[in-house]
Amino acid sequence: MSDKASELNAAKAKLSELIDKLVHAESAYDKAVEHSANYLGNDERIEEVRDEKARSALEYVMSIKKEIEHQTQVVQSLVSSY
Repeated sequence: MSDKASELNAAKAKLSELIDKLVHAESAYDKAVEHSANYLGNDERIEEVRDEKARSALEYVMSIKKEIEHQTQVVQSLVSSY
């Protein structure tokens, strides 16, 4: 197998891993948002902590999406030069 083919396969494998990671992160985000939305108490500190967890989960999802975008560009570049 040529070096370009190996490099392309590695890039595609990394993209696949990132997509799997995104699926799990989005699930965790959905749970965090649901957990935050279901709080019916009057304790502002608890609400802030739950909201922060949801915000952190969203930021993580967005960072993975950026990684996927970058990795997609890498794969496209490798394909066009293949």
